[in-house]
Amino acid sequence: MRKKALFWFFIFVLAIVPIASAAYVDIYPNYVIIKDRWPAVIRSGQTLQLEWELPESADLSSFAILDSDIDILSRIEAINKGSLVGKSVTVHTSAGSYTGVVKEDGGRLVLINPRNDQIIAIINASAVVSIIPGDDTASKNTLKLEVKNSGSTPVEDVNVRYFASGITWQVKYVLQVDGTEVVLKGEYEITNTTNTEIKDAVVRLIARQDPTYLYKTREVVLYAAAEASDAALPNVEHQGETAVYTLPGRITIPANSKLKLMLLKEDDLKLERTYKLNYDMVTVEYKLEGISQALPAGQIQVFDGDILMSTQSIASIPQSGELVLNLGQTMDIAGRTEQTNYTNVGELHTSEYAVTLKNNKDEKVTVEVVVNLPRDNARIVAQPGLEVKRTSSYTAIIYVDVEAKTERTINYTVEYTTNR
Repeated sequence: MRKKALFWFFIFVLAIVPIASAAYVDIYPNYVIIKDRWPAVIRSGQTLQLEWELPESADLSSFAILDSDIDILSRIEAINKGSLVGKSVTVHTSAGSYTGVVKEDGGRLVLINPRNDQIIAIINASAVVSIIPGDDTASKNTLKLEVKNSGSTPVEDVNVRYFASGITWQVKYVLQVDGTEVVLKGEYEITNTTNTEIKDAVVRLIARQDPTYLYKTREVVLYAAAEASDAALPNVEHQGETAVYTLPGRITIPANSKLKLMLLKEDDLKLERTYKLNYDMVTVEYKLEGISQALPAGQIQVFDGDILMSTQSIASIPQSGELVLNLGQTMDIAGRTEQTNYTNVGELHTSEYAVTLKNNKDEKVTVEVVVNLPRDNARIVAQPGLEVKRTSSYTAIIYVDVEAKTERTINYTVEYTTNR
């Protein structure tokens, strides 16, 4: 009896997690804030005992009553863990440690090897020191409050707020380029890794860069919810230095799921390609102009026709109307820079360079040749007909036009003195 009692000290009764019907849900990149109205009628001056059950992922310490007239006199937080039956666990006993799946076998609780269904140990016949589950078990959180209405009017329904983990959002973008037609689409993806369904809620997606991760979410098997790409797009507002996306209507976020819906579609964009030669590598940048809203951080895929050009992450972009993407090295424009001469006469140092560019495209391009200067008093002299722009104390750009299917060589000189 003592051994059995010791085991049940660690095995708890299964808790049924209720469906949460939240009034307002603000989803941040790494956590969620839930605001709701909970049923309770408290007369003026009345002291009342209240008991509420929160979702399993709720942070009880963050719970707050938003009604200024309601004072919390006492508070009890109860967390009831779920059953470990059917869970993968490691059992530490006085005889050793065993890992397997907990199952019921008649009047016994046994540990099973999942590979061959053989009994590893009879748990309630051993002196259990501790049982460590391999994953989270379902739980329920209960708040017992003693509150007082210090106001002059009754309160019908109590406004509450609390943080929770396990519900996050991100954005996946696709930039499609077909000649002069450029379309940017964004799809937001809400991930709920909890056993709690958020039902019929007003949902806002908060776009911001959080410096820290407040919560660690557990890994679960997810299923994709039906996509609704033709649904109305979210309303975008700005508040508290963030972009706030209010989803149309009321949203239900199923438990253990991903919900994907259209966030934005920008189809009146201007695209400018910029090619840069830095040392012996030519890279390409895509600059988009005409974007009408802020872009939350996310992942973007860039297609030029049916070719995937790049997949990369972008940080949050304010409502500046521009997006610049560095797609890395281009394979159809080659370039190299060679030093052809160097002279030193007294304090004057002169270096001569030749730059060769080969354009394999079917169209004329302009390549920005990046010149890295040795000193801030250096002077660059390019051959006639070339535009030169100083971009910093130690950097300049030479703009070189290269016709389709041709090779072009240009020359420039860098001079500087060692005296000030």
